[in-house]
Amino acid sequence: ITTKEKNLMNKKSYKCGVCTPMKKVNPDYMIDLRMHLPPNRPELTCEQLAKNSDDGKEMRQILSQIASSKHDCVKGYRPKAVENGLGASLASLIKPMMHAVKYQQCVYTPKLKMWAGKQDHCKGYECYFQAMAPEKTTTKSAHVSFSKKWASLVEDGERNASFCPTWWGFQREQEDPPENRTEASLSDNCLYSYSFTEQGEAVLPQEFSHRGLFFTVSHIVNHLTRPSKKLQAMIEKAKWQMKWPNDTSELMLSVHVRQGDACIKSSSNFQGRKCDGLAHYIPSIQLMADTYGFKHVFLATDTQEVRDATEDYPQFIWHFQKENLYSQKRSHVLKYLPIEKALKYGVLDAFEEGASYLVDLHLMAQGHGFVGKFTSNLDRLVYNLMGSKADCYRPYISLDSGWCFDYGLSNGDGDTGDFQC
Repeated sequence: ITTKEKNLMNKKSYKCGVCTPMKKVNPDYMIDLRMHLPPNRPELTCEQLAKNSDDGKEMRQILSQIASSKHDCVKGYRPKAVENGLGASLASLIKPMMHAVKYQQCVYTPKLKMWAGKQDHCKGYECYFQAMAPEKTTTKSAHVSFSKKWASLVEDGERNASFCPTWWGFQREQEDPPENRTEASLSDNCLYSYSFTEQGEAVLPQEFSHRGLFFTVSHIVNHLTRPSKKLQAMIEKAKWQMKWPNDTSELMLSVHVRQGDACIKSSSNFQGRKCDGLAHYIPSIQLMADTYGFKHVFLATDTQEVRDATEDYPQFIWHFQKENLYSQKRSHVLKYLPIEKALKYGVLDAFEEGASYLVDLHLMAQGHGFVGKFTSNLDRLVYNLMGSKADCYRPYISLDSGWCFDYGLSNGDGDTGDFQC
């Protein structure tokens, strides 16, 4: 390393970690990529890592104008989340947001009923997130009827996104075979209208098409998951309780080890995932530590056995949310029930479940590198949030698939089969 390079490193500093600017690589660089391990030579200063690129700033401004309580706008629609696991529920709102950005239409605060639980102090989406466009000051988009004739055209490959705002207002998963052919065709029309796999750059906002799918999805995820005051307070409390280090003095590696309902052996629960313990992740964690100097590791997991296993690896300083009575109950329940059924039957508290998930999401996104599995909705959301912070790629390793996004369609390519991403 030359003296000039050393001076540049000192100026840029290792304390904020390595992050490759998106503009320096192909716009579709992330698609199906299982790891990004750039040289340990920071290209961006801490100051640069604290702000977005010019395109990122413009995208955030557009999202603020069409989907926040700060602006009045016209031609709005209110998407309904397809409520399964919370990660999948949030993912179901991304294609409606892609449409809104592309056509500069407004989005009211989405419907998110199941995950609100029985809380009296909040309603649905706003239990966790900041509100979007207010309905009172926004003109509603016209209702568009979808005919049997159009259903036949869709089956033949025709696509028409103008029907989608109406569909997204009551969207739901379709049975296979479908109970209602016309409704199933309408669902397919909107899923494929915003499928990058099928349509390519045509699904992206024209002004950001050169940035690719990952850029657009990342900024939409960032906007969708802006924490409410209550959730932000929970995030800060969790950091304090686990003695999170100063962000400008220590690097943090984020790791997600999912077990719980991912370990249930049933065809109905198959999502391309495989249930593994902490030992399976350690070689990748060690590689990250050797390459970038990580000592602190934030571990997000739903199982006490995984937390206990950290004692076998004292070379790392582990941080995680401590087990409590609720998490003990949760660990037991998810050995037998998928999360969706546990919430539907009222066995688990939806708000407690959602808040814990989102605290982990936002804490992992604050890390300087990531190890997990991109077959997990949570892991893909985490890395999207990481990417949206400064429009750059942090080091990561996914143990079972590359990154992808195509909600509702099985276009993910995992080690154990295709999965919906």
